[in-house]
Amino acid sequence: MSEVQVTLPISGVTVTLRRPRISTALLSLQLQKKYPKPKPPVLEVAVLGQKERFVNHADPDYKASVAEWNSEQGIRLVNFLTDLAVVPPDPASLNGEVHELRELLPELTEGLSDRDVWLNYYAVQGDADYEALTNAVGALVGPTEEQIEQSVETFRPHA
Repeated sequence: MSEVQVTLPISGVTVTLRRPRISTALLSLQLQKKYPKPKPPVLEVAVLGQKERFVNHADPDYKASVAEWNSEQGIRLVNFLTDLAVVPPDPASLNGEVHELRELLPELTEGLSDRDVWLNYYAVQGDADYEALTNAVGALVGPTEEQIEQSVETFRPHA
């Protein structure tokens, strides 16, 4: 697939993106293995003199922890897909910005690649930049127009 470019609204930086070569569903499954869903609490209840165990999916704390887990999984997935989609800029073009950011933010940039320093601290300078970037990545990993049309065809009655 060809590359697309998105210009971020706050920084004005143009980021080049390429459709990741991994299934979003497969990546999501791998994330679920690495970060398992919280387990519901089990209640022990006496029923006719016998102890019975019941899984309590209605527990408010469990519901809250699942909601938080779902949110975190969504953020992880978007971040992984974004990392995979961003085409690294030419390293020679990064030297000034990256060097300056490493001096200004040594604790935050330590251990990061030049590409990650450039993306996280130079290109993305605010929520609107992050939203524009992740929306562009979402459009890349979503179904193509051709896939949508093929899917629509399966619902049309054939004469």
